[in-house]
Amino acid sequence: MAKKLIFTLLWSGAGFVLVFIPMSFLAPFVLKWLGPVDEHTSTGVKLTYTFLPLAMIAVPVLLLLLGLFGKLPGTKMEPSSK
Repeated sequence: MAKKLIFTLLWSGAGFVLVFIPMSFLAPFVLKWLGPVDEHTSTGVKLTYTFLPLAMIAVPVLLLLLGLFGKLPGTKMEPSSK
């Protein structure tokens, strides 16, 4: 059980780092390029403003869930021998 928990946390942490580094460099440029949000802003730009920060949260949470369900390498539960 400890191995599963450690690998789940490692996968989640790695996912956060792999998403956070590119997003922290790209997000300011993308958001500056898109301009400020007002009543004339298109829906696509509003969705970009919404989902760009959420991606940094969604990827680690997805990896955490996949790890808890044993779908990632190292997170499968081994049957206990009796």
